[in-house]
Amino acid sequence: MLRFSKLSYILLIVLLFTSVTQMFYAIPGLSYVCLFLLLVLLMLRILSDKAQRAVQRALQASMRRTEQLETVSQMAASVAHEVRNPMTSVQGFLQLMSREIQPEHAHAMYLKVMEEDLKRISTIITEYLNVSRITGGMLEEVELGPLLHNTCALLQSEANLRGIALTLDLPPDSLSITVEPNGLKQVLINLARNAMEAIGENSGTVTLSLEDKGDSVCLKITDTGPGISARDLPRIFNPFYTTKATGTGLGLAISKRIIEEGGGTMTVQTEEGRGTTFFLHLPKHPFSPRDAFRRSVEK
Repeated sequence: MLRFSKLSYILLIVLLFTSVTQMFYAIPGLSYVCLFLLLVLLMLRILSDKAQRAVQRALQASMRRTEQLETVSQMAASVAHEVRNPMTSVQGFLQLMSREIQPEHAHAMYLKVMEEDLKRISTIITEYLNVSRITGGMLEEVELGPLLHNTCALLQSEANLRGIALTLDLPPDSLSITVEPNGLKQVLINLARNAMEAIGENSGTVTLSLEDKGDSVCLKITDTGPGISARDLPRIFNPFYTTKATGTGLGLAISKRIIEEGGGTMTVQTEEGRGTTFFLHLPKHPFSPRDAFRRSVEK
């Protein structure tokens, strides 16, 4: 946009000069040059306005997502703790009762169903509490290789149960960045589990890879699932938007917020029937989230 502005001023000066020249000296073809310059100026103005509107739309969408997450954060802080305390007591008593009932008894099945539903409620509450904790933890110098190995180890048993191959692709040289490690690990786990759920019952592969980009790093989470439909793709980062039967629609919104608070950006590339890749671009030395968003818009 800055280049367009400078070029516009130069063309305007040239246009004024040629117009004045044409008034005193009738130079053949100069009128056509003036007309051409006017058309160029008009085109640059249209392009500049279009770029400004695109940036404004992106900023407004980001502000809406932020406001929605702030609303959820306030709600989580006031409600989740009140719900979790009695629920923990109920879970404890159910576990005690299950020890007293023989596995073949009909009531054992009822207790199992109740325990599974309580675990589901606990998962939902945890996601809401995670929203309220997006405040930026302590930054640390973290070596990414061990962090990724640890993340894969946490997910390996779940991948084995689903029949999914979980692979790790790391560069030969170690990479370290300044980041909040628990937040980054939470994002990686969210994205990897989403990838495994997308693959579903079909055998497939989820790959976590790392690339050195000079002053930044790129973490990629790639799956061989069905991909994201063109209808769903623009809304996947919106809070509460989900295509899962049991999802809360908060996982991707939380993950994106965590990455942006660390000065990075999150993007996605998908192809229906071929799979999806999430890209996490993180600076080795964090800068402000506003600067990170501005850079993502300019790209």
